[in-house]
Amino acid sequence: SAVQSTTTTTTTEESARSFAACVMYLSLAIGLVRHRYYSTDLLVHRNWMSIAHAYPRPGNWYWEETDSYNTLDYPPLFQYATKALTAVTHKYAPDGCLDLKSYESARADTDGDCVAFMRLTVTALDVLVYFPTVLYAFKVLRERGEAFSSATGAAAKAPLLLLLCNVPLFILDHVHFQYNSVVLSLLVLTAAFAETRQYLKTAVAYSLLI
Repeated sequence: SAVQSTTTTTTTEESARSFAACVMYLSLAIGLVRHRYYSTDLLVHRNWMSIAHAYPRPGNWYWEETDSYNTLDYPPLFQYATKALTAVTHKYAPDGCLDLKSYESARADTDGDCVAFMRLTVTALDVLVYFPTVLYAFKVLRERGEAFSSATGAAAKAPLLLLLCNVPLFILDHVHFQYNSVVLSLLVLTAAFAETRQYLKTAVAYSLLI
């Protein structure tokens, strides 16, 4: 019985890791596609990344109006995350993609290379933030959650696989570039901590979420 339980747990973990790897590669493939379709939100977030790249401190973030249509209106925590993302990815940005521009110039200059770069930033957050967070949350649930620790078979795998293979999330983020994977990661963490009665961690994750 104990051996069977251990085998089931190991099989579940191996299946989850294999599936996560497949989804990661799928997300990377989506990010590498040089498809030109995108919503106008690409110009919004391209400008916000440009602001984060141009100004190391937040003092100028909310006053920058080179693009007067797409001024920053998200909370500072979001822009700090954008700053961190830009710090990692700016070396790979095509020439001019992260320059401060007027709205008209940005519309005229945004080409396939810039769109591909923005899709790669989405993929980077999928791989580096969303997938590890979901896997960690379910590890917490298996170890400490009353409902999940006793679940086996499909009941144990289904919620994890549905979150990892979140097709609407991938489609939305790769068209609108809103980085919803970060927000969803915090939501999953909040639920996992609440389920396992880790209330301080729940409060911190939820505070970051809102």
